[in-house]
Amino acid sequence: MVEFIDSPSPLRRKPAEATSESKTEPPSQTLSLKQSISIPGYTIISKLGEGATAVVWLARQDSLDRQVAVKVLKQQHCADADEVADFINEAKAVAKLKSRNVVQIYDIGKHEGTIFFAMEYVDGQTLHRALQSGTPLDQKRALAIATAVAHALDDAWTSGKVFHRDIKPDNIMLDKDGSIRITDLGLAGIIDAKGNSSIREGEIAGTPNYMSPEQASGKGNLDFHTDMYS
Repeated sequence: MVEFIDSPSPLRRKPAEATSESKTEPPSQTLSLKQSISIPGYTIISKLGEGATAVVWLARQDSLDRQVAVKVLKQQHCADADEVADFINEAKAVAKLKSRNVVQIYDIGKHEGTIFFAMEYVDGQTLHRALQSGTPLDQKRALAIATAVAHALDDAWTSGKVFHRDIKPDNIMLDKDGSIRITDLGLAGIIDAKGNSSIREGEIAGTPNYMSPEQASGKGNLDFHTDMYS
């Protein structure tokens, strides 16, 4: 049984493995992380956000003189094969997609123990933060967001047989220019040319409050329908 919780943090449980609570790093550790980051070709500017396994930084891509978002896997997770695989899977899954409603990947690499990828910088906020502002979305805006997310998920499935597995307000970005994009495909599933899924039977991953029943039960034969439910 999966317990439904209020926290937006994603849950990941392997077959026959209990979940454990994630901890937020103290500010001092976050500061030292910024000081220790050295990625050739990128100049770190400021912190954009932080999740259980990665930190996202605003940076300048020196070669093209443009702002990008650099997602860096936290050092304590770099030795975890599953976490590294999820991180790389996200970059590869997004790189395969051609959709104006999916945040685009520019680069992926590893430098002196730092595993990272650079992606399109969206100058805006998450839908989660917008909803917390206390101002209800008007009908036109709500429908525009729903339509954009539906287009993104359709593009992901039709172009690469990719399904997100973690659609929620935190992973929907609202740009100041009015455009909407989905992000964070770290838990994405992929159906290969032979019809085999990358999701193992018994593996539970996602955010409980937004999971479809089949995803929460650990079924391995998931597809785009689980995103439709979310």
